[in-house]
Amino acid sequence: MKGGPAEGNEADPAEPISMQSKVLSLELLLSVLEHAGPAFRKGPRFVGAVRQYLCVSLLKNCTSSATHVVALALRLFVALIVRFRSNLKAEVEVFISHIFLRILDSDNSTHEHKMLVLEVFHRLCADADGLVELFLSYDADFDSFDIYRNVVISLGRVVKEPMPVQESGEKGRRLSTNDGALRRLALSGLVAALHSLATSCGVDVGESEGGAEDYAQPSDSLARAAPGQPRQPEKVAPPPPPELSETPRMLSRRSSDDLAKTKQERLASTQVDAFDRKQRLQEDLKDGILKFNLKPKLGLASLHNKGQLDQNDPKAVAQFLLQNAERLDKTVVGDYLGKEETYQDGFCVKVLHSYGEQMDFSGLEFDVAIRHFLSGFRLPGEAQKIDRIMETFAARYCALNSEVFPSADVAFVLAFSVIMLQTDLHNPAIKEEKKMTKDGFRRNNRGICNGSDLDAQFLDEIFDRIKAAPITLAEDDKLREKEEQASTSVASSMSAAFGLNSDATRRKRAEAFSKEREAMVRSSVQAIRQGARPAFAAFRQDSATEEFSKPSPANKVAAAAKMFEVAWGPGLSAFSHALERIFHGPRPTALALRGLKISACLACALELDVAALSLVNALASFTTLDGPFKVMLPRNAACVEALLGLTAVPDCAENLGSAWLPVLRVASRVAHLRLLTTGARTDDAYFTSTHAPDEKEYQDRKLRDEESARALAAHSVLTDASLDELYARSTKLSAVGVERFVAELCAVSAAELSTGDPSSGTQYFLDESDLRPGGKYDDLQPLPALGDPRRPRVAALQRLVDVADMNVHLRPRLAWDRMWRVLAAHFARAGAHANADVATYVVDSLRQLSLKFLAKEELKAFTFQRAFLKPFERAFRANQGSLDRAPVRAYIVACLDVLVQARASKIRSGWKSILGVLKDASGDPDRAVSQAAFEALGRVLDHHLALVAPDFVSVVGTAASFASYSSNDEARSATALEALARLDACARALADGSIRAATRAASASRDGDLPEGPENEPPPDDAQLELWWPLLLGLARLVADPREKVRNAALATLRRVLERDGLKEFGAETWRLVFRGVLFPCLESAWTDDAPRPASVRPTDPPPGPPPPSEASWLDTTAPAVLDCIVGLYARLGGSREHTPLLGEVLALLGDCVCQDAERLARLGVDALERLCQAVSSFTDPETSEEGWDVCCRGLAHVVERALPPALDAYLRPDPRQQKDRDADALAASLPRAPTLARLVASLRLPRVCGLLLSDAAKRGSLTEQGADALLGALAGSRQFACAFDADGPLRKACLTSRLMGADAPDLVAQRVSAGSEAFAALQRAFSSNNEGIRSLAEPRLLGLCRDVLREYASAERRALAEKAGKTAGLPQPAQLLDSATPLALEALAFVRDLDAQAFAKHCAWLVPVLSELIVCQSVPLRTTVAAVFATRLPSALLSTTRPERVQTPTDAALAAPVFSQPADAASPTRHPGTVSRAYKLFESPA
Repeated sequence: MKGGPAEGNEADPAEPISMQSKVLSLELLLSVLEHAGPAFRKGPRFVGAVRQYLCVSLLKNCTSSATHVVALALRLFVALIVRFRSNLKAEVEVFISHIFLRILDSDNSTHEHKMLVLEVFHRLCADADGLVELFLSYDADFDSFDIYRNVVISLGRVVKEPMPVQESGEKGRRLSTNDGALRRLALSGLVAALHSLATSCGVDVGESEGGAEDYAQPSDSLARAAPGQPRQPEKVAPPPPPELSETPRMLSRRSSDDLAKTKQERLASTQVDAFDRKQRLQEDLKDGILKFNLKPKLGLASLHNKGQLDQNDPKAVAQFLLQNAERLDKTVVGDYLGKEETYQDGFCVKVLHSYGEQMDFSGLEFDVAIRHFLSGFRLPGEAQKIDRIMETFAARYCALNSEVFPSADVAFVLAFSVIMLQTDLHNPAIKEEKKMTKDGFRRNNRGICNGSDLDAQFLDEIFDRIKAAPITLAEDDKLREKEEQASTSVASSMSAAFGLNSDATRRKRAEAFSKEREAMVRSSVQAIRQGARPAFAAFRQDSATEEFSKPSPANKVAAAAKMFEVAWGPGLSAFSHALERIFHGPRPTALALRGLKISACLACALELDVAALSLVNALASFTTLDGPFKVMLPRNAACVEALLGLTAVPDCAENLGSAWLPVLRVASRVAHLRLLTTGARTDDAYFTSTHAPDEKEYQDRKLRDEESARALAAHSVLTDASLDELYARSTKLSAVGVERFVAELCAVSAAELSTGDPSSGTQYFLDESDLRPGGKYDDLQPLPALGDPRRPRVAALQRLVDVADMNVHLRPRLAWDRMWRVLAAHFARAGAHANADVATYVVDSLRQLSLKFLAKEELKAFTFQRAFLKPFERAFRANQGSLDRAPVRAYIVACLDVLVQARASKIRSGWKSILGVLKDASGDPDRAVSQAAFEALGRVLDHHLALVAPDFVSVVGTAASFASYSSNDEARSATALEALARLDACARALADGSIRAATRAASASRDGDLPEGPENEPPPDDAQLELWWPLLLGLARLVADPREKVRNAALATLRRVLERDGLKEFGAETWRLVFRGVLFPCLESAWTDDAPRPASVRPTDPPPGPPPPSEASWLDTTAPAVLDCIVGLYARLGGSREHTPLLGEVLALLGDCVCQDAERLARLGVDALERLCQAVSSFTDPETSEEGWDVCCRGLAHVVERALPPALDAYLRPDPRQQKDRDADALAASLPRAPTLARLVASLRLPRVCGLLLSDAAKRGSLTEQGADALLGALAGSRQFACAFDADGPLRKACLTSRLMGADAPDLVAQRVSAGSEAFAALQRAFSSNNEGIRSLAEPRLLGLCRDVLREYASAERRALAEKAGKTAGLPQPAQLLDSATPLALEALAFVRDLDAQAFAKHCAWLVPVLSELIVCQSVPLRTTVAAVFATRLPSALLSTTRPERVQTPTDAALAAPVFSQPADAASPTRHPGTVSRAYKLFESPA
């Protein structure tokens, strides 16, 4: 069987007896192995014999030049794997890594050898259990070679790298055929491996058993190559799966075999995890090596940080350099080892010494040892570095071979001389005649051995070996061989083309392969005898084992998943190459398609998204439909069928994920091409294009020509029924699967609508982040615009409608909601398409779906209808802003109207979306759209108000929006008035309880019938504010409408609703909210109304007339009605105690009106205050009216004080510390005329209001001391302010200069007289009251007023006499002062005269001096009255006085003094509501 005495020599083929004996021996061994029983397979002696003899023999026969011998040897190897792999782990690794893979990678191996190796790999790949065991035993073991990975990569490499053709003619064609057979067998092996993985994972790949047999059954290449009857290996049934659960008693009784089996399963599970760790370590090592090749320090640091080695240990670094010599850059390693001692504190020198210590030179020739030493790095060029390196070599060589040289110095010198010899002999720059000879080499080394010479024969042998074979690196040799092979291949190809030198080429290749076989056998035998060197010995743990691992079913699935992650990349590359470049019949195409299909099914089932997308994209690209135009061949049509066939596999379709996009793109293209072949009209024929006609014609012609060429090839691929099944299968997907399916179909539809081409669908995919709040499709964000293609398509959109229709009633509502989120976003953006016809089509599709969806009742506590109808809102808003899009908006309104008429009884939460669209349509610039929306709203309110009652707030907001759209169009105004009538009707429905009843009925239908009882009575009136508030607020906002008719109608409606319904529905707190939030804000338009209007010249002038109707503003037309509404509503409340706090707020609002800069508003405010006071006086409840009167008095007093012009008030009542800074001219120049006059007009009219309130209170007996003090103080302050102004000559002069009151000198005589008269009349009525308390309250205040009036009149008389005599300077006092003050002075004097004797005598002290002055006054009636007092009352009063006071006559200085002044140290007063500053004295009793 060994074939000769010499080990490794083959039997001579010419010796039939030797060959026959070898073949017979191999067949006998094969028979023994195939029929060996369990005892024989487990026997230690037989296993040892197999390891020691049979494996070594098979290594030599597997590389034999005799094909039938190789075939038998490989069959023996397969039998060993099937029967004995559990005990031959190291041997199997050597066979595959050192023999089979090298044969496949060799360019010199024969076709027959490659075919036989591929057959072995095919058998390995077709065994599902054995393949998983190979993976777990080798690829997941730290100490083993990655057999599975390298087998898969080699199979893919065979597919992609065809053998060069070295022959011409018939031989060349035969070789080409053989080359195709090699690639087909490699493809079949890849497919078998993938099918085995699918079997291990339990994944359905959509194939029948017959289809799988094409590649699962082993080929007969081995049997054909071997003589005799082929024998199939015995099929070993896999062990049954272990029980899932075992009781403790059962565990205690398990046999030793069961315990061993459990240990193996645990080991397999650990190895599955170890594979990931090994992958990670390999990646870390690869990254570290890459960094080391760039910069050694950086690479070592990276490996140190990742735990690969200790960068501070020279031995570990040296070991790293030795173990990874083939992957490291030899130049970088040589430079690193040759670093000087000063570099890194001599660490590199330590690494060099450790590097040499780890090498074994025992028994090697000196120059051979140098070759071995220099095989791991490239010797640097610097002499010093060479010295250090060779010195290390010499020391190590002498340590291991002490008998060769007497000292290391001799070895060092000789080593350096050998390097020089190598350079001299093999340097092409040195001429041949100048190269070193043997004599020269001897001379160079003369005397180096301690003064003597080395043996001449020893030196000559070194010289001969160096000359015959230069010292080179392995990669340099390989590169040189490749260059030679490349040049030889070119020459051979040219020779083969002419039939020259074919025999010579074959002989060269045979000789080269013979050398390679010898090297394979030598290295393999050495590896088996010595054992493989661990690649990751530092990381070896319990996962490493010397036996094959037998995983459990669960671990098998996990291992198969890892195996697929390794295989899908090389498989994809090989299958793509086969589909692109192999044209040898349908078999390679079928295998490649089958491989891609199985890979895609596995990737989807294992949820490897990247792999699935890559595989499906590759398959889609070979259809030539999903991309630029290409000619469609039969194999492309087969790709289409295979791609769409993926959707028929349940496991694949469920987890396609993002890979649905290329599938649906191809399906869309196929449907379009089939439409072209039938001659039917395409989608673009139904839509009007917005492009130029010439451009459209040219593009259409080009696209139609390309599509027609494809259509003929695609017509026979699929039928329309098969395409329908593709979308119908969406009903079988899970909730997650159908959501992704719909998302990708939406992306294809968006691409069709935007570009007319589905191949650009990726950019239109709706990601989860796009649908979240704040995303691109958030309600607050504008919709991304789709393009306007020349040929838009809606095929995918129609498919979306079909898919939604098929799933709407099958899916749970939560699943449907997630699915509809994507659909809704797509319909919304499609509804905003640039082509109006396309947008209309999209809306119509949405209408069809809505009719079907709304046919089903909505579940309680859900708002699916709201989400479903949301696209109508988004589409309507996206089409706003352009009159060209009015037809689309009109169609949206019409669709919703149809939905309401057809499905009103089913609509629940969808009303919000419907009303939202109608609300948006209310402000549409196209009146037809707005009118259609209003009519639709009217039909809802007329026929379905009870159904829409739960969304009453939205109904009110929609109706109000129709009334609020401002336009000069009379028709729009008419619509606004009708909308106000609708709001009034809604208020009536709300007031009569029909809205509440309908809302309760809707709640009962969702939550069940509500039991009768007090807890289910209608809620209290305040609880209804949430329904009333939007209605009232909407009406209030309409009061500010620029159209007079609309705002007046809105105000009338608001008042009518409040008076008719609010008085019955609202409580006190609700009314406060209504006044604050509804009525008071109505006056905001008054604050901002700056329309020009005429103003009074003096406060006493009559009010200006109204402006013409064309110039009338809000303040002229609506403000009076608003104020009347506020006052009237408060009056209707009846003045009950619970509404008393509201009175203060109303007074404050009216005070704000009074204190505005607009005179018109100030007058309106005073009028409203007067009506309010009258209303307060009319309250019948004594207790309530007294409290209300007190609040009214304080509030009115505060208004009177606020109404005084601030600048004048501050000037006339300054801070005593700033009196020197008063400048009348500066003040007058800074006074704004209109605001100041408005305040003065209000101050003039307010005393009358105060007087009315005081008189009514006194008449009704509700006068209180606090209220009287507040009002009388306000009147006194107003009168004294006027007096101070009239008495301040410089100020009046400055105001005259600034023409504050026109050309006449300014005065406030009317204000002072009015304030005094109203106070006097009120106090006199109170004094005449029968109520003793009121009388006692009024008497001292009335007498004090009389005293002040008479004194001021006397002072005015003195001033008039002084002016007449020319004794005063400045402006004279007002000419009408005395005439205006005389009536009040007469009334005051008459009151004092009529006092009883005791009271009269009591006031004589101040009365006598005043009467003494008035006796000479100019007024005849006043002098007559004074004379009568002197004659009738004064004598008796004086006689009754025991000590009359001394009467003093005023001096001239007193005449010019101010009427009232303030102490110099008085502090500036602080104002408070209802009080008057002390700077203006109150009416005090003379006592």
